[in-house]
Amino acid sequence: MRLSPLLAVTVLLLSSCNLLPSQPPSLSQPQAKRLPIEFEGGHIYLKASLNRAPPEWFILDSGSTHTLIGQSQAQSLGLKPQGSVQIKGVGDRKVPATFSSGTAFDLSGVHWNSSELLVVPPSFFAPLQQYFGREFSGIIGADLFEQFVVEVDYAEQTLRLSDSKTYRYQGNGYKIPLKLRKGKPYIKGILQPASEQPLKGQLLIDLGSGAALDINEPVPEKVHQWLSQTPSLPRLTLGVGGEKAVQIGRIQQLQMGDLKIEQPITEFSLERPPRPQQKLSGRIGSQILSPFRVTLDYGRKRMILEPQAQQPPIDYDMSGLWLKTQGRPFDQVWVERVFENSPAAEANIRAGDRILSIDRKPISELSLNLVRQRLKIPGQTVQLQIQRQQKTLPVQLTLKSLI
Repeated sequence: MRLSPLLAVTVLLLSSCNLLPSQPPSLSQPQAKRLPIEFEGGHIYLKASLNRAPPEWFILDSGSTHTLIGQSQAQSLGLKPQGSVQIKGVGDRKVPATFSSGTAFDLSGVHWNSSELLVVPPSFFAPLQQYFGREFSGIIGADLFEQFVVEVDYAEQTLRLSDSKTYRYQGNGYKIPLKLRKGKPYIKGILQPASEQPLKGQLLIDLGSGAALDINEPVPEKVHQWLSQTPSLPRLTLGVGGEKAVQIGRIQQLQMGDLKIEQPITEFSLERPPRPQQKLSGRIGSQILSPFRVTLDYGRKRMILEPQAQQPPIDYDMSGLWLKTQGRPFDQVWVERVFENSPAAEANIRAGDRILSIDRKPISELSLNLVRQRLKIPGQTVQLQIQRQQKTLPVQLTLKSLI
C-alpha cells in the first residue's frame, strides 16, 4: 500500500513566543556536491550530522517549513528550548513542539547553520516510523532548499547540492515556474477529471510525500460530484498527528507547464463539505516525481524535471491491506486494517493478523517497502503465512487492480 504521509508542517505561533529572526546561513561547500541517498517507500533518506555528533538518518522534505528533530536527540545535543509552537497536522489536529537555534548541519562535507529548528515529542515520529518500516531521527525541510540548488536523482539514488550563485543548468528538461510561500514550493497545475472542465490550482511540490497527487479539503463541488460517479476507494492516509479518511481514484490528466501526466492516482479528502469554487489546492508527491530527475532552484524560482530512461506506471496497492511494523529493527509486519471488497477481505485476513512470510520468504528478511511492492502486481497469486492469536494459517491472495 502506498502511504501518503503529509509531512508538510505549518507552524502556528502561540501568543507567548516569537520565533527568532532568520539569520544569513554560514556555508562551507564546494561548487557542487553529490551525496548518496536511499529512496524507499516513497521517501528520501539521507545521513546528516548535527553539531559534530555521529550522522543519523533524516527524511528530505520540501513540504516542511522547518527542519525537525526529536526531543531525545535535542537533549543529547544540549539544545535548550527557546519557546513553544504548535504544528498543524491532519485536519484540525495540532502537535506541541519547541524551537531552538544554533545547530550546525554536516551532509558529507556540506555545511550550513540552521537558525530555527523545531523539536518534537516522541509521539511525532513513532507512528510514522511504524508505517514507513524504518527509523529516522528527523526531517530536513526548507533550510536546505533555500541555501542550495537541490537535484534529486531517484534512479541513481543521489542528491546533488550546488551553489545557487554559480549554478548553470544545461539540459532539455521541463522548466516549470515555482512560487515560494513560507519556504515551500508551489506550481500552477491543471487537473482534468474525465469529461469535466479542467480545474486550475496551486500544487505543493512535496518531496516528503509518498503519494502521487493529493487534493486538499475542501474539494471543489464539481470534483465531489465527479467522484460520486467514477470508481474510487475509501482509504486512509497517515499524516502529522494521526490518520485521515480519503477517497482514492484516478483523474484523466495532470498538467504541469508543458508536461502532462496521464491517469495519476489522486487522493481526495472528504472530511469537510465541498465548496462551490472551482479553484483547488493540493500536493504532488514522489509517485509522480520519482520517474524524473528533479531540480528545485529556489533562487530562480523554477523546478526542472528530466525524464529518466524508464517511467513505470503509477500503481496502487492491490491487496486491500493496511500494514505497519512493530518492534525494532521493524521486522514484524502486522495488519492494521483490511478494506472491504478487496482480495485480503475475500481471503478472510483480519486486522490484528501478523504476516510471517510471503511466498515462503520470512518477513524478517524483507523490508516493509518490499512487502508492499509484492502486493502491487496485478494477477499475481501470493502465498502468505499469517499468525492469528496462537494459530499459524496459510492464506492465498490473488491480487487485482482496485482503481
